[in-house]
Parts: sequence; structure tokens; C-alpha cells
Amino acid sequence: EVKIFFPAIFCFILSVPLTVSPQKKDEIPKGVIPPPLGFISKSEKKELKAVESNQKKRTKLALSLMASRLEKSQKLAKKNQFEKSLSQLGGFKALLQDTLRFLKKRELKRGYHKNIKNIEMTLRLFLPKLELIRRKMPFKYSYHVTQLMKTIRKVRDAAMEPLFDDTIIPIRNQVSDSAS
Repeated sequence: EVKIFFPAIFCFILSVPLTVSPQKKDEIPKGVIPPPLGFISKSEKKELKAVESNQKKRTKLALSLMASRLEKSQKLAKKNQFEKSLSQLGGFKALLQDTLRFLKKRELKRGYHKNIKNIEMTLRLFLPKLELIRRKMPFKYSYHVTQLMKTIRKVRDAAMEPLFDDTIIPIRNQVSDSAS
């Protein structure tokens, strides 16, 4: 006969979940390099500043600059220069965030939805290219490409949401229409 001491088993069961700590959402896995710095070069800032008054031109220029960064990243990844490739993708992400901030400030202006739609369609084309870059890289680098791809998917979802929302076409005289 083996007598099991109930409080000892209970303490053991409670301690097991505490020793296994789940990975946090923002925590970088072990062996992965730090994320690339996201910055926009002075020449890119200057180009964007020059067309700041025209929302459509600025959006197209920003998408063009992002495509250029993505192309450079692809070339560097093919040469196995993964850190430089990630650096280009950091700039890509910075351009994306800057463009979204710029458009958010002009949300109520004419052409906003068209520009958002243009961004969504272009980002859709960028995802397969990012996937090719990710496949070429070892995990310690590709982790950040995967995170960028997740960010782009979220941006695309957020960009498409207002296009199918009720608020695009305002409903007028709701009370008077429902009464008749």
C-alpha cells in the first residue's frame, strides 16, 4: 500500500504550469537577431516632402520607394547578405508606416479611399516577393520578414474595411424613412 499525500500532489500540480512560461506575443525567439531599424533616408524624405501637397502623387511615390526597397532586399538576399536585406525591409516598413500616418491625417479629404485601395492592391503584390525573401533566409533573419508579412496583412485588412463599411454612403433621414 502506497499512501499518497494529497497536499504534496496538489502543490506539484500547481507548480508545473508556473515552470513552463508561454512565449509572449512580442517576445523574440532565442537565436533570432534584433529587429531591423526602420528609418527613411534623407533623400526619400526630401522626395516625399516635395509632393506632400498632392495626396495621390505622394502615395504613388511612397509605393514606388517601397518597391525599390523591396527589390534591393531581394537582390541582397540572393547574395546571402541577410542583415543588409533586413535593413532594406526596415526602411520598407518605415515608409509604409509614414504613408499610413500621412493618409490618416487626410482621411476626410477627397481621394482618400482611392489611395487606400491603391496601397492595398500594391501591398498584395509585395507579399509573394517577401515570401521569396523569407524562404531564402535562415530562421534567425526570416522571423522578421514573417512579422513584416503579418503587419502587411493587417494593414491590408484595415485598408479594405472602410471600403465595405456602412459609413461610406451616409444614410440620411433614417427616422423619416423608417416612419413611412
